Order: sequence, then C-alpha cells, then structure tokens
Amino acid sequence: MQCAKEINTDVELDKKISRMIESRSVSGGDKTSELLMLIRRLRTTREGFMDDGADNADYLLQNLEDMGINQSIPEKPKGF
Repeated sequence: MQCAKEINTDVELDKKISRMIESRSVSGGDKTSELLMLIRRLRTTREGFMDDGADNADYLLQNLEDMGINQSIPEKPKGF
C-alpha cells in the first residue's frame, strides 16, 4: 500500500490509500504485536528447540494459517 501511495499522483486516490493504510494499522496492530512476540519466541539452538521450541513453532504456524498465510509449508519428519 505504501508503494502505491508513493507512486500515485491522483489526490482522491491518495486519500483513499491513506485511509486504507490507517485502517490496516489500527485493526492489525494487536495481531501484529502478537505475531512479533511469537516470532521472537522461536528457538534457534538445538537445546532451546528441545525445550519448548516445537510448541512455539507450532503455535506460530497455527496463527499464520489462521491469517491465511500458509504457503504450503512442508512438514519435516520427526527426529531432529
């Protein structure tokens, strides 16, 4: 949306784009904050992942799928 706003030259369309950007930032703020927290909780070390990493990754994946962001992510076989 921001890119469209930058290349747009129509004043009325610019107002519409601004309203759309505003409504997305207001309505999506809580979900964005939650997703950011889940991403930060991902474990990147073997020890950390063995602790609670699988649960955190699964919860994040479920949230992304609920948002419609599931680019056919393949499941890895168990046995880290």
